[in-house]
This record gives sequence, C-alpha cells and structure tokens, in this order.
Amino acid sequence: MKLSQFESYFSPTILQRGKNYFDNHYVGKFIQENDHSWSVNVKGSYQSHYKVKLSINVTLNSDIDIQSMRCNCDYDDDCKHMVAALYQLRTLSPDKFNLKTITIHDTSEPLVQQLQQFNAEQLREFILTLVNQQPEIAQDWIFWVSQLSNQPNTFFCSAENSPDSNDSVISDQEILKTIYQRIDSILDLDDFDEDSYYEYYYEYDWNEKTQPFTQLLEKFVYAPKFQLEACIYWVNQIIDSVGEVVDESDIAELLYPALQLFGKLLFNHNDYGYMGLEQHFTHYQLPEHHQITAHTFTNLETFFEDWAQHATDNFLMLQRLWFDFLIVQHKYDTALTWLEKGINRQTKRNGAEYSVPRLVALKLGLLKYLNKKQEYYYTLNNFKGFKDIRLLFVKECLEHGQVTQAITLINEGIALAKQQNYPGIIYYWEEQLLAIAQQYPTDIDTTAIYRKHHFESAFRYGNFDKHSFLAWKATFSLDEWELAKKQAQAKLIRDLPATDDLWRRGDARITQLAAFYAIENEQTALIALTKKYPIDKLLFDYHDILMDADKDWLIKTFIGQLKNRIEKVASRSEYAELARYIQTIIALLPDDKMPFKQLVEAWQLRFSSKPKKPALLDELSKINW
Repeated sequence: MKLSQFESYFSPTILQRGKNYFDNHYVGKFIQENDHSWSVNVKGSYQSHYKVKLSINVTLNSDIDIQSMRCNCDYDDDCKHMVAALYQLRTLSPDKFNLKTITIHDTSEPLVQQLQQFNAEQLREFILTLVNQQPEIAQDWIFWVSQLSNQPNTFFCSAENSPDSNDSVISDQEILKTIYQRIDSILDLDDFDEDSYYEYYYEYDWNEKTQPFTQLLEKFVYAPKFQLEACIYWVNQIIDSVGEVVDESDIAELLYPALQLFGKLLFNHNDYGYMGLEQHFTHYQLPEHHQITAHTFTNLETFFEDWAQHATDNFLMLQRLWFDFLIVQHKYDTALTWLEKGINRQTKRNGAEYSVPRLVALKLGLLKYLNKKQEYYYTLNNFKGFKDIRLLFVKECLEHGQVTQAITLINEGIALAKQQNYPGIIYYWEEQLLAIAQQYPTDIDTTAIYRKHHFESAFRYGNFDKHSFLAWKATFSLDEWELAKKQAQAKLIRDLPATDDLWRRGDARITQLAAFYAIENEQTALIALTKKYPIDKLLFDYHDILMDADKDWLIKTFIGQLKNRIEKVASRSEYAELARYIQTIIALLPDDKMPFKQLVEAWQLRFSSKPKKPALLDELSKINW
C-alpha cells in the first residue's frame, strides 16, 4: 500500500474517524524498532493508548510503501487508529526515518512458490511463532479450518454434528467457544466502567462494533447454525449489559445486525427491520424441526423466551421474532397467550402508546388469520383508545362500507385528543376525515371538513400557508367571505402580544395577520400593524408598500434599529451579522443609502479611538456601497 493512496483501502466511516483523531492530535511520535519497522501510539477510548506498528520502505519516487501494518486494538482488520497514524506519517519527510531510498522488493515470485521451499515442520514452527506473538491468529486458524471441514452444505447441520460432536479436526464446541471469545473481544464489555463513562466521557463507539461482528458472521455463511449461535450469544451479551454496564438506548443499533440475520435465516426475510404496525402477519415457513440441531433449537427457544418479555422501543424486533417463531411452529394459542401477557404488562408502563399498539396489531393479525371474528372486533373496540388501533378500526369499517361508523370513530378520536390536549393528533384525525370526504362525497357534508382543515393548515404552527389560505377562502361565497374574514382577523388580533411582551410570546400571530392583510390587499391595516410592531420580517417583507406610504418613517425606523444594535454587539460574529444586516437594507433601498453610509462612517470614527474595535471596523469596511 502506498502512503499517497492509502485512503482507497479504508471505508469512508473509518477514514473520517481516523482523520478526527489526527486533527485532535491523538497521534504520538514514531519510534524505530528495527531497520524498516516503526511504531506509534494513538490515543483512544477511555484514556487508553493503542500501538500501531508499520513496516515501511521508501520508493524511488520518494513515496512511502506500507508493507505491513497492525494495531493492538480489538477491531478486526483496518481501524481508525491506523488511519490516524497514516495521516501523521504523511506529514513527515522520508528523511525523518533515516531510510535509504531503495527499490521495493521484488514480489514477482508467487507466495505459493516461496512456501513450497519449506517443509511442513518449518511451516508449523512459523505458525506457532505467530500464534505466540499474536494470540488472535489462533482464533483465525480455527475459523479457517472450520471453513475447510466437511460440514454439510445445508441450512442446518444434522443432529449427529451437534456442538458436542468430536468427529472433525476441530469440534463444533471448540468453534463455538472461539466465536464467543471473538465476540467478547469485539464488545470488550469487561473494560467498560459506567462511573468512568459519565465522569470522563468515555468514548465507546457502539456502531463501530457492528462491522467486525458482521465480518465474523461472514466467515460462516456455509454453516448458518454457527451464525445463529453467534447471534444468540451477541444479543445475550448486549442485553445482559443493559442497566449494569450501559444504558438501553445506547445499544439499539448494536442489536440490528443479529436480529436481521435471525429474520433472514429463520424466516427467509431479507430486510427484517423494526416491528411495524402491520395488521396482517406473514406466514413464514421454517424448516422442519429435526433439521435444526437440538442444541441450536433449545438455545433459540430459551433465547426468545428470555428476551421477548422486553417491550421497549429497542426490543420490539425481538418480540416480532419470537412471535414469528411461535407462528411457524403453529403454536397459535401460545402466541395469543404471550401477546395477552405482553399487552397487560405494557399498558402499565411508560411508552405504552407506542409498544402496546404493536402487540395489539400482531394479535389482530393472528385473530383474523384464525377467523376469530368476535374476539377480533372485541380487541379492536377494547383498544381503540390508542390512535394506531383506532385507525385500524376505521380502515376495517371502510373496507366493509361502514362509512358512518368510521366517521364516528374519528370524531371520538378528535374529542379524546382535545380532552388530552394533543393538537397534533387532532389535526391527524381531521386529515383522515378529509380523506374520507374525498373518497365518499355522497355520504358526508364535505364543506365543513374542507373549510376547517384548510383554515388550520393555513395558520398551522405559527406559519402562513398561502395555498391552504386560498383553498379555505374558496369554500365561502363572496358574501360569506367578508364575515368569515372579519371573524378570522379578529381572532388573530385578540391573540397579538403586547408590545412589551413580544420577546416572550413571539411574533407568529403578527406575521400571520400581516400576511392575511397583504393577500387581501388591505394596505392601510398592514401599515398600521407594521408601525405598531416594527419587527424585521415585516420591515423587509413589505418594504415596498412602506416606502410608498411613508418612506421617511421606514428609513428612520431602520436607523433606530441599527443604533440599538451597535450598542449590543460584542463579538466578531455579531459584527459580521450587523454588517450583513446593513448590506440587506441598502440592497432594498438603493436610492436612499446615504443616511446609512453616514451612520457607518460615524461608527468608524467612533471606534477608531477609545474604545478601539478593530474587528468591528474590519467587518464594516466589507460593506459594499
């Protein structure tokens, strides 16, 4: 690998993390170990340091050839510490390494031919030397041998090749033990100290752990049973650490690779993502139980039974996996019982509005599949207090042509949301009403629904939406509009803040009312509103109207704003913002910029002596007159 081209050997994520380490001066000094071997310490997680070793030569064109490179961190293959070291190496001249410029060794002779020159005993001795120096090579050896063993290339190994089997060169039990060791090394949870984490802001990059775990799984694509066992151990180790070592929210991303692989291996599901709110579940097909080793099958059952009790946001996928695991075994009654217990448990916990509907949705899907209509509708009605379940109920009614009942359910949802003071949910249900009105125009008086929806959309979240405003206006006749307009404007006026309370209540109603006046061409009212509330948005948005009506007032107001600002700015960024503000004003008033230029010149004179503000003067000098 050439130093000048090393970026192509690393992933973008690792490159960026290594560059951050380099930029933060985490790389120490290079130390020569022999003629061509060098090492450097890189500061890492938790006040620790990792040693990066490099074997280098200098090429004829003064580039540096990296012949080999290793880091003693737990990360497989290429890591951010290597990247940081390479960035540091690039800043140094080859002369720093006291190396003679040499031609890269001739590597034209294949490695295979070189190995053939040595006997088996010599090669064994070399391998043992490597293992003693780098113990992780022993793990790689076991993985390599396992790939060459005579494992049947089927979905699961037969019962006689269980983890207790000793027929092969390396037993399944030894392979599993090595897998577990590698996972422990990747996670490195034993060195994690919660108190130190919060005291010293321990950098524990959870997402960085997923790549070496995925690489480990790829070593066993020929034997999914090992992948399953690896996933079981991986998830167990992570979840076991929750509360004792790490917070639950920190490890969600760490679970996904394993859980997604479960879905793929067990249910042939290529993208086993979050457990959604699907009303109908897929009836997955699992191979017959005798095709799964007894050991693996027992582990799966124990694993799911232990962890499917969790129903927080981070473990919803586990719940879905357990549900599907029961379904493919046709254990429908067990699944219903488990769902019922989970629902009862989660209704008493925080976050029930999110976890409970997803469990209920699975129950509804199963009840529909089993054709248990009475229990199905009972469940829908019993849990309609949850927005998502009420929506399923609404859809069920519409599928059977029960439009009136669907509307009743939505209106009940609106009333409940008003009682709970959830304006977002109110708006959501109103959108559903609008959709029904569009689909069933003969069953509903659409005018009132359209009118309410468009009005709220026009003035939603302190904004003003012109399209929604015009749609709202279109629901009125000319005579109706005049009255509706006055009523809406009166409501906005009532909600205007006092001038001395503007900083607390904000200017949303002011800008909405101004936009209302502007679109209705009520210039007198707009000018009066702006003079009462001379906020920047109104001054800039309606400067043309204000110039025509009272140019002197507008210029005087801008000058007053600037005089007030100059007394408050105190940093380079604030000086620059002030200069940009002035630039914006003179761009709007190109024929009336002289008062502003005179004001700036007075400031330049003022701040050229005590108090001197060279940064302010510099920013003011950038104004383009």
